[in-house]
Amino acid sequence: MRMRRNAANRAGKKRATARLRLCRRSAAALQRAARRAATLALMAGSLLAPVHTAFAQQMGQSAMAQPGGLVNGAVQRLQGGPGWMYYGINAADRGLGYLGSYMTAGGFIPMAEDDLGGLWSADLRGHLSNYGGFFSNVGAVRKQFIGGTLLGVGVYWDYDGDQNQYSTVPILGTPYSFAGGQSYNQVGVSGEWLTDFGNLRSNGYIPVGTTAQLTGPFVGNVVLCENGINAALGGADLEVGAYVPGLSDWAGMISVGGYAYGNTRYSFPSGAAAVPWFGGVYTTRLDLTLVRNWDFSLQYNNDSYFDSTGFARLTYRMGGSRRRNVPDQMEQPMMRNEHIVRAHQAPVTAINPETGTPWRVLHVDNTVTAPGTGTAEAPFATLTQARTAATNPYDIVYVHAGNSATMPYITDPGGYSFQAANQILIGQGSTYLLPTVSCGPEALFATAGSTPYPIITNPIGPAVLADQPGVVVSHIQITGSPIGITDGGGVLAPGVVTVSDVIVAGGAGFPQRGVEISNSTGTFNFDRLQLQNLSDSGFVMAATGGRATVTNSTFTNIVGNAVNVSGSAANVGISTTSIAGTVGTAVRASGPASLITLTSSTISNTTGNAIVAAGTGATVNTTDVVVTGTTTGSALVASGSGATLFATRGVVTTTGSDSAVVSGTAATISLAATTLRGSSVNGATVSGNRARFFMTGTSAIENAAVDGVRVTGIDNTVLVQDSLIGNSGNNGVTVQPGGGSTSTQVTLLRSQVTQSGAYAVSALGLNGANEVLQIYGSRISAAGIGVTAVGSNLDIGRDPQTVNGTATSILSTGAYGVSTSGNSRVRVADTTISGVGVGIIADNGTAAAGNAGSTVNLTATNNTISSGTTGIRIVASGTTTTFSPPSRVDAYLATNRITLTSGTTGGGITLVTQNTGTGTIRIVGANNATQLGAINFNTTVVEQPTGLVLYVPGTPPPPLLPPQPVPLVPVVPTPP
Repeated sequence: MRMRRNAANRAGKKRATARLRLCRRSAAALQRAARRAATLALMAGSLLAPVHTAFAQQMGQSAMAQPGGLVNGAVQRLQGGPGWMYYGINAADRGLGYLGSYMTAGGFIPMAEDDLGGLWSADLRGHLSNYGGFFSNVGAVRKQFIGGTLLGVGVYWDYDGDQNQYSTVPILGTPYSFAGGQSYNQVGVSGEWLTDFGNLRSNGYIPVGTTAQLTGPFVGNVVLCENGINAALGGADLEVGAYVPGLSDWAGMISVGGYAYGNTRYSFPSGAAAVPWFGGVYTTRLDLTLVRNWDFSLQYNNDSYFDSTGFARLTYRMGGSRRRNVPDQMEQPMMRNEHIVRAHQAPVTAINPETGTPWRVLHVDNTVTAPGTGTAEAPFATLTQARTAATNPYDIVYVHAGNSATMPYITDPGGYSFQAANQILIGQGSTYLLPTVSCGPEALFATAGSTPYPIITNPIGPAVLADQPGVVVSHIQITGSPIGITDGGGVLAPGVVTVSDVIVAGGAGFPQRGVEISNSTGTFNFDRLQLQNLSDSGFVMAATGGRATVTNSTFTNIVGNAVNVSGSAANVGISTTSIAGTVGTAVRASGPASLITLTSSTISNTTGNAIVAAGTGATVNTTDVVVTGTTTGSALVASGSGATLFATRGVVTTTGSDSAVVSGTAATISLAATTLRGSSVNGATVSGNRARFFMTGTSAIENAAVDGVRVTGIDNTVLVQDSLIGNSGNNGVTVQPGGGSTSTQVTLLRSQVTQSGAYAVSALGLNGANEVLQIYGSRISAAGIGVTAVGSNLDIGRDPQTVNGTATSILSTGAYGVSTSGNSRVRVADTTISGVGVGIIADNGTAAAGNAGSTVNLTATNNTISSGTTGIRIVASGTTTTFSPPSRVDAYLATNRITLTSGTTGGGITLVTQNTGTGTIRIVGANNATQLGAINFNTTVVEQPTGLVLYVPGTPPPPLLPPQPVPLVPVVPTPP
């Protein structure tokens, strides 16, 4: 096969040499520019007659006829013509940027040889389509041998007058039409490198002159969901081809390549290019030389704009094919697009899917001087004119920016109101998606870049009354009105009002409110709402049973409340919204049974409180909310009776008061995976009667200036579960119920309390019949004193929710691990205590401290204590006056492992009496000090009587009081 190809190449080179000599003689005869121009004109004129005649003969079929038929006769007639001429049939239904088939008559005419050995030729092509349109290509091509390869470069002028591919179409709903045909011109640059093995080709196309005709999106009183487009496309292509060994007898070649086209010179008001750049591929092109004079090509293309296109081309070349070998291709025309690639899109009127008729658009532009009719070509000058004309449901009033930046549009004294349901008030530049039948939702009012908002004002009343169901307000700015948007007489359920991309900004003078909904049970949906510099409240939902959503919005510098839901049972959802610089409360649910759901939002630099559930039974749910910089108020407040505030995955930083406050009767704050950090006072304060506070799911209170959690109300419930309280300036947890409390319960479950300035956990007066501080499976560390219970009930032990659950540990807490005094009942079990001076101390107190007749009841079992001087210290002290009943310590101490780390003299268990009578220390489970040490793994017991001898039960023992249990069997409250 290689030898055959080389022999053919040698023969081809001989023919090429002879042809080159002939070309040189021809070039010498055509030196003068005038004669060359005359020759070109003659050639161009001679192309048209045979093309037009051949087209009339069913070109797609005649090329494939038998030799004795129509084609053979045509060939016989053409063989006498010049060898540089060729005739072609291009059969296509949808080619790349054109429709239909066409006939070609062309000539590739050698003209001159330059001093570098390059041959200059004229590439002339004339075409006639089956639509009767003429187009042509005129080029100058230079080719030169480089070794055994051939390099070619060409420059072209293309004219495409094939105007009849597309028909003129009427624009529905208007008296206008859109022309289908246009004529275009372009400059082309082509290059090729041809070898024995294959070819590399590339072409560039640059349309010149007027290259696009666009219509839309507004024509008359309609809007187009597909704009009218006629555009010539610039671009480039690149392909690589290789000879196929199995098709060598036909010089068969397969080419693959790609292309890119577009027209970004022209654009629509939305900023969209006439035809954005797109790319495509030649999946394959097959080139064959069937017999000596006949060349055949078959190509398939695919891209995102034209989809699948292609053609089949049959060409008769006088004097034989010019593609069998490299020398032959010196006289081969360059492969390129002959049609100018054009894009065409017929305009499509936007049809309302509810009515089946075109959307009606009334234009308003205050720059016009002549009276208008509301069309795109002749807009109204005022909003009043447009509102008066908009009498039908679904009418659109389209407000152009005009001169409104300096001369705002003024509404009627009562504000702009809607005359029918489902109407739209929309400003230039809106991205609102208008529903259409043919095109789906489309942003038909968007403009390029950042378009100024049309500005509307009403100095004496509300600017816009969204008072009809289904109405839409989009992309306007309201400035200097007492109320920006209100619901007027109200919209009843199930009506829906949509407000998107609206700015309400304050000005000088009177109080100004952003949005007020007072009379509606329907739903108001706000998106991209901007409330700025308002001297009253920002968003007020005052309607009983009102419903609203707010998304992707910003509320800045509001003097009143940024959001206030005051309507009974009103419901407002807020998401992805920023609230900053509020003087009053940022988010407030003040209506009875009102509900606010706040998600993925931020609240910053609030002077008052950030989030408040103030109404009776009001609820605020927050998720992924960040609160920073409340200068004087609190971040989370549940102040209403029965109010509830939930915070999930939230962050609160830098509050001027307590971070969280539960002050309402039976109110609740529940934190889940939420952090309160940097409070100026307490992290959380629970002060309301029967109030509840929950911290769960890795929540944290950090860096509170005073207490981490402070419980001061009556009959409170507090749960800190799987959470952290750290770096408190005073106590980590302080429990000090108010007078009359009988059932306050505070539980630390699997949590940490660390780095407290004073006590880690402190309970004072928590001694009601059903009151208790429970510490289960938790870690208490790094405090002045660990856990203290004064006149309180305390239970420390394992996590009760699992079998053999995690034990509690108390580590590095200064003087004491656990300290109890006064009328206290304390149980410490299965707990590790280390890094302290005294592990557990129980002191019944003194009469001077008001502890007359008090009893400390202590149960300490199964603990591991590593302390400095004493493991467990029992102290009974008083005066010589006999108490009635006596003041005493009742203790049950068993199976405690005690290790002393200090070199000073001490005891594992120390019993101390001072100025007391007999029976003031009562040990249960042991008749003497030796037995007490034995049941605690032979711990040393030291008796330190002062004044009177310590009473240790002997034989026969007097009646003993058993240890009094803490008031509740371990019960962990369930978070709401």
